[in-house]
Amino acid sequence: MKFLSLLILLAIHAYTALARYDVYFNSNFLMYIEGYHEIKARDCRFNSSKVVYCEVVIPPCYKCYQSKYDFKLCKKNCTNDKSQTSVGYRLRFDLTLKNYTEKCRESFKSTSHFNKVQLMDERGTYEELIDLSYDCMKFKLPSTFYPSKKHFKFTTKNNCVFYGYITKVTATKI
Repeated sequence: MKFLSLLILLAIHAYTALARYDVYFNSNFLMYIEGYHEIKARDCRFNSSKVVYCEVVIPPCYKCYQSKYDFKLCKKNCTNDKSQTSVGYRLRFDLTLKNYTEKCRESFKSTSHFNKVQLMDERGTYEELIDLSYDCMKFKLPSTFYPSKKHFKFTTKNNCVFYGYITKVTATKI
């Protein structure tokens, strides 16, 4: 009987260790694309398969805010173009994890959200996800890109900190 109890206990532990789960970012998570701070990131989550999923909504006339030319002219041309609407993308971030300990994994059993998540560069400062040079009227994300030296800093509810270094981003238009 003791052997059976031990076997059941080991099976439960193995199941929880191998179970797939999603841990969501809080709603205050910010994502910058070319320094523009109004990119709406939503439904961001870390998956136990070492992947982050996010949806981003890029407002119409986005590039006018980054334009080296006359902002008013760019905005006027963009606004007059009726095809300009918000553009949504589903992003998949493939990660390499660092400092992802058993303590971090254990914290996900009791919560479905992180305490804090930040997108950073190698110096530990907030960073843009991607730097693009498309013009005002034709903004779009490439289907696959490789951000250089970018990572997520994850802080769990029990203050375990680990890092997810981005190896590849896949963008699908929604």
